[in-house]
This record gives sequence, structure tokens and C-alpha cells, in this order.
Amino acid sequence: MSLGLHDRGGLSRVLSVCALLSLSWGCTLGPDFVRPKAPQADDYLTRTRLSQLAVSPQAPQFDRAQGSIPRWWESLGSAEINRLVERALAGNPTLASARAALERSKNALLAGQGVFYPQLGLGASGIRERAAPLQLGSPAPGSIFNLFTLTGSISYAIDLFGEKRRAVEGLAAQVDEQREVLRSAQLLLVANVVNTAIAQSAYRREIEITDQVLALQQEQLDLIRKQIRGGLAAASLEAALQQQSASTRATRHALAQRLDQAEHLLATLMGQSTESFSDEAPNLESLAIAGTLPLALPSRLVRQRPDIVAAEARIHQASAALGVATAVMLPEVSIGASAGLLSNRLPSLSAASERFWSEGSSASMSLFSGGAQWYGREAARQLLTAAEQDYQATVLAAMAQVADSLTALANDSAQLQAQLEARDAALENARLSRINYAGGLGAYLDTLSLEVAVLQSHSLWVQALAVRHQDAVALHTALGGGWDDAGGAGKP
Repeated sequence: MSLGLHDRGGLSRVLSVCALLSLSWGCTLGPDFVRPKAPQADDYLTRTRLSQLAVSPQAPQFDRAQGSIPRWWESLGSAEINRLVERALAGNPTLASARAALERSKNALLAGQGVFYPQLGLGASGIRERAAPLQLGSPAPGSIFNLFTLTGSISYAIDLFGEKRRAVEGLAAQVDEQREVLRSAQLLLVANVVNTAIAQSAYRREIEITDQVLALQQEQLDLIRKQIRGGLAAASLEAALQQQSASTRATRHALAQRLDQAEHLLATLMGQSTESFSDEAPNLESLAIAGTLPLALPSRLVRQRPDIVAAEARIHQASAALGVATAVMLPEVSIGASAGLLSNRLPSLSAASERFWSEGSSASMSLFSGGAQWYGREAARQLLTAAEQDYQATVLAAMAQVADSLTALANDSAQLQAQLEARDAALENARLSRINYAGGLGAYLDTLSLEVAVLQSHSLWVQALAVRHQDAVALHTALGGGWDDAGGAGKP
């Protein structure tokens, strides 16, 4: 369909009609995006289970009014961890890639919004040609001539059924998704840095304790060998002590390997090579243990955890894609105009007699495409269904992670308390043994054995302490914490 416009005001009237059709008469097909409903659950565990978990005197309290703590890692009170986090946020290549992806999606949105504006074009050409009039049935002789052309064009696509509006809506949803992908990358990066720093500190402390155990075991060996030579002890005692010392050395080598792996991982998270990385590890036993931790309710969790919000944005994209697939089944309408100058000589391009122009509108619609459009719309519908189900799966997984963190923290607190009591009991037992030895009522070898037991119980307490800190990190991560509502640290 075409409509000629033969007056100077024709193009302006067409553009006015275009705006009227697109903004007043046009409709936007496909479902409008509606945010998924928040979970109906009031908590992550049953009240009975929650009451069972709060039995340890060291169990943390949970603040349900605070959804997350901005820059939660600073609550550990470690300048070393704070420096590591800042370095990772600045130098991690995966994070840099996520930032680039966000900027790419923003530029794609700006590019897509260009469809709402008239499209202007300008062209110029110059050719030399020999014509053969006989091809047109003319007996005139052929001729050689020059042809210079200067053309300009303007066109506008009328978005009657919202195809382009839905497409741009989908691009905006992609920006939302990439923003949350970046937040998720930041969250996981910080959690990995803090967890690795805690593990590094624990391994170093365990190695120090293990070296002290090895020194005591060597002293035991030296003493028992003297007793064996004096006929005061059986040779089997030496073999038993050698076995214990060898087992301790093996443990130390394993700890050293884990320490190396932790340092290598930290280097990678910083965006540095392993050979150039160096940093002072935090002191595990000086890290603050938070007595109160945040606990966002499920209804708030789905609004602040980045992977859930990203899944919501994917639903929005799929909803917009369904609108696009619906709109392409209906007619497309556009208007346009072109004008130009044509001459055999370049200087005469300004002559009014050599001008040409055209104005018009067009509409097109596919009548038969082998079902491509219909099935394309059905595919878009199933994509929306899949996105909705993926969202539900993401929410359920997030709630399970929070529940895991709650039970882990309660069990950690009970274990930490038990290990503390065991260490204190070992210290008291060793103290009494030293008193007995000083009074001539005990053997020095027994005192050394109890000193080893004290160190071993302290090593177990260090392990329990590290796990307690790491499970607190897991809770902050499960809640999507680290960035406040105004953007906070690491705002995309």
C-alpha cells in the first residue's frame, strides 16, 4: 500500500500522523510484566527447629529488622581483610568483565531506543556510463555520459502493535539483569576473599601449633631413648612415639599445602600472578565474632539477593520477547520520503530543474510463512514459562542456603563451646600435672604428653573458630548482603 504526498507539508503531516498512531492509537501486545509474588513463608525453619538451635550460649542472635549489613566484612575488625577486599574489587578480571558486560547492555539499550526516532540518510554518487538505447527499443545511437546524484531520505516506522516498544523493554530488562550479575559477582568475590583469608590464617596458626607439638614430641623421644638406654623403659615406647611424630609431620605437610593453595587463590582473586603476590594474613584469633547477625525475611530476601533479582529480570525479558513475537504477526506500517539532485555535471547539482523527490507510506504483513511466526510465538511463550520456573528454583535454593547457614551457625557455636571446654580442661590437666611433677608425684614424660594434648585441643578449637567465621560469611552471602539500598560498596 502506498500513498503519495505532493505538497511541501506532506512529510510533516506524515510524521504527525506517525506520532499520533504510535502514541495514541498504538497498542502494546503481549503480557505486561508483573513482579513475581514474594514467598508466603514466614521463616526459613520451623519454630521448633529454631528453638532447638538456640541452645548454645555462644549461638548468635538474629536481627530480622536488618536485611543485610553494608560492608559486612569490616565487622571482623581486620585491616588485612579490608585491604584484600578492596584490592580484589579493584583488580579482579572476572569483575572487570562483568562491568564491561553491564556497559555493553547499557549501550545496546541506547542503540535500541534509536528506533523511536526518524531515520535520516544521505547519499552521494558519481558514475560515468555508456547507455545502449536499443535495450529500450530506441534506434538512437549509444552515448557516453556522466551522472552525479545527491540524495537524502527520512523514514519512520509506526509502532502500531508495540513490537519495537517491547524490544526496547527487553533491552532495558537485560540492563537490569547485567546489573544484578555484577552485584552477584561482587558478592561472591568478597565472600571468596574473606573465606580464603580466614582459611589462610587458620592454616598458619595450625602450622605454628603443629611445630610446637613436634618440638614436644622430639623432647619425648629424647627422654624415652635415655630411659631405654638406662633400662627404665621398653623399646616399644620409642616406636610408638616415632609413629606419632611421623603422623604429626605428615599433618604439617598437608597444612603447608593447603596454606599454599589459599595464598595462590588469593593471588588469583586479586588479579595477580602467584609469584608476584604477597600480603600479611589476618590473625584468626583476633577476628571479632558477631553476637548479632542480620536475617532478612523471605519476602525481603527476594528483593535484595542479586541472583534472584537477575532471575526476575530474565522473566521480564521473556515477557517482552513474547510481546515482540505477537506483534510480528500483525502488519508493519512505515512512512518515508526521499529527495535529491541529479545532473550530468557536478556544478549543476544545485539547479532546480534537476531535483527529484518522493513521499509515501507502506504497510506489509506476512500471509503465509509455514507457521514460523505462530511457532515462534509459542516458543516465546515457553521461554517465559521456563524463566518463571527458573525464578522459583532460584528462590527455593536461596532459602535453603539461608536455612543451611542458620543450622550451621548454631552447630558451630555448640562445637566451638565444646572445643573451648575441652581446651580449658586440657590446660587444667596439664597445670595439675606440672604441679605433681614439681612435687615429685608424677613423671615428666606424662607432663609432656599432656602438653601435647593441650596443643592438639587448641588446634581443634582453631579449626572450629575458622568454620564459625566462614559460616557467618555464608549467611551474609546467602542474604545477598554487602551493598545497601543506595548502592553502598561496589555499586554497579
